[in-house]
Amino acid sequence: EPAGATRPAAARAEAAPEDAESVPASGPLAQARQAWADVVRVLSEQSRLMRMHLETTRVARIEGARVVVEFGRQFDLGWVQGASKRIGAIRQEFVARMPGAELALEAAPTRDREAESGDAETVELELEGHALVERVKTLLKDPQDAQGNRGNP
Repeated sequence: EPAGATRPAAARAEAAPEDAESVPASGPLAQARQAWADVVRVLSEQSRLMRMHLETTRVARIEGARVVVEFGRQFDLGWVQGASKRIGAIRQEFVARMPGAELALEAAPTRDREAESGDAETVELELEGHALVERVKTLLKDPQDAQGNRGNP
């Protein structure tokens, strides 16, 4: 790699597997994971957007000749599937590295995505309902009045 270059997150994730037992050192799964890391690297060098949308992907499993790649975020999977050009580029790069393999793109199971996102903090709003709507209207009319002190000295 050139000096100062960083590897995409997906390539780093492939290099540091979550569970040593789930990643064999050799065999079809290891070959598929290496091929996918290469695909992510090549496409990431060509497009920042592609890099951003592929960084949470991983080869999850192989089912016969079918290689299943999971996306950590549903949004990223939707973006890739939103244009045949994107899917075509991904498939072309992958098949060049694993001839005869069928590539399947899926969202990671919800429990995996939730585990990565962490707990959401509950936030209580100072205002609700009509009072909140009125405050927003005030702010849109008079941005200087951010504290809601309209008419007060």
